[in-house]
Amino acid sequence: MKEATDISKIVTELIEINVGAIPAKSQNFGQQPNIRDNAVRIIAIEAFNIAQVEKSPENQDLISASVMRRTTLELFDKATGTNRIRQYPLSKLSVLNGVTEVKNINCPAVDFEKCKLTVPDAAILTANTSYLFLITYEKK
Repeated sequence: MKEATDISKIVTELIEINVGAIPAKSQNFGQQPNIRDNAVRIIAIEAFNIAQVEKSPENQDLISASVMRRTTLELFDKATGTNRIRQYPLSKLSVLNGVTEVKNINCPAVDFEKCKLTVPDAAILTANTSYLFLITYEKK
């Protein structure tokens, strides 16, 4: 029988990744110290676009729905840093699309420094926009 999760150990964190002045085809999450140091497993990841949230916490416009549909998120295992755990079309992680995998992530701790967002062509990105994620995880 599966052990129940202690609800007092469930944490959510908002992560913003800025596209920058010169958009690149691939973008890493960078270090996420709270998650890196405290997460036992990732429970859910939800992605947002400008149709859902106009401005990010850093006052940037969010990516468009069109960019979201063409972006892929790759998650890498914290234990090795090299083993890709999962790959998701970003649009599958948005409740705006009705059908979502947000609640079905349930994977071991992730190395966010290695995790990346990839688009087929950097030309589809708008400079100085942001990707915005709500990460739900179980802490130690």
